[in-house]
Amino acid sequence: MMLQISTPINGETSSSFLDNQLLFVILGLIALVFVIIRVAKFLSEMDSSRASK
Repeated sequence: MMLQISTPINGETSSSFLDNQLLFVILGLIALVFVIIRVAKFLSEMDSSRASK
């Protein structure tokens, strides 16, 4: 799996550490979606300006 969060071998992990990892993964995905939408909007505007010429 690409985004698999694995626990250490000894199994002594605080739940807040895993919660923080999950939070960072979710925030990273949100940022990635935001960037993709902005790039798609920019390319769409650039394409429509070419078509109007």
